[in-house]
Amino acid sequence: MGETTQVDVLVRQYERSWQMLAEAVNSFPAAEWRAGDVDYLIPARAAYHILEAAEFYASASSFDFPFGYRFDCDWEGAPPDKLPTQEGVLAYLSEVRPKVEAWLRTADLMAEDDAFPWPGGTVLDRAHYLVRHNHHHIGEMWSELKRRGHDLPDWH
Repeated sequence: MGETTQVDVLVRQYERSWQMLAEAVNSFPAAEWRAGDVDYLIPARAAYHILEAAEFYASASSFDFPFGYRFDCDWEGAPPDKLPTQEGVLAYLSEVRPKVEAWLRTADLMAEDDAFPWPGGTVLDRAHYLVRHNHHHIGEMWSELKRRGHDLPDWH
């Protein structure tokens, strides 16, 4: 077996977060996917935000990102019936996964990050910030599953 790099470890941790997201998406009954008594915690809203943020942070610049382009709506302000379906989110996930991995594998992780300075200053800071962002919102989705009386997926 070859030597494992720090990038390999980052990619592996991202892959686990993507797996947890996919399992959370699949754990919600279809009738509850775009519904909820707390608008912010509607599962479709959280999942869309996770993926759009991942695509944003894996891009070359924080300027000119076309927020809302994928589903023609804003994750935060869209009415629930305009939010993506579970199938739509899973399709978007299948597009974002390789984009993030390609970014992680080609970026100079220790370089100063002028494009996204707020996560901490380096590209590596941005990579860790994004995986923490994923986990935060996946945790919200899991809390909603629990609160609604559904079984939780396995932790990865």
